[in-house]
Amino acid sequence: MTSEGTNTRWTGDHWEGWNGEQWVRWTGTDWVTPEAAPEPAPQPQPQPAPQASYPSAPQPQQQASYQPQMYGPGYLTDRSDKSVQAVFAWVFTVLTLLYFLPWAIAATRGKSNSGLLGLLTLLLGWTFIGWIVLLVMACQPHQIIARSGPIVTYPGNYGSGSEPTARY
Repeated sequence: MTSEGTNTRWTGDHWEGWNGEQWVRWTGTDWVTPEAAPEPAPQPQPQPAPQASYPSAPQPQQQASYQPQMYGPGYLTDRSDKSVQAVFAWVFTVLTLLYFLPWAIAATRGKSNSGLLGLLTLLLGWTFIGWIVLLVMACQPHQIIARSGPIVTYPGNYGSGSEPTARY
């Protein structure tokens, strides 16, 4: 693997650099040619665990294919799908040379008040201050309507067992 924009590469056990004529190896303190470079020390191999004289506990026949996963708290916001309104808003924005930009941003982000922002842009957007206020309103974060605790998913008790179920 060669690093982009540099003349070095990692070969799996050491770094090599291009000195203009050939690849040289990094020994940890200096760059040396491959002929003068010492061979890397062999990596110690892990030793197998000693066998116990007593019988071990039975091993499971197969591993669980799905482990429970925990996600952060769930949120319900005022975001909604406004894809048709967003298309119209962007067409109007292009045709009016960015006059309806606050409406287009609000509709694209799925703001619940994007229709109102479009109407206010039409009525108040001609004032520079009104247009800036509407742009700020369009870029504000969504309002959180409800929160839930951590969401943990478990393997389902139906079908093949690979479909998760959520518990709140």
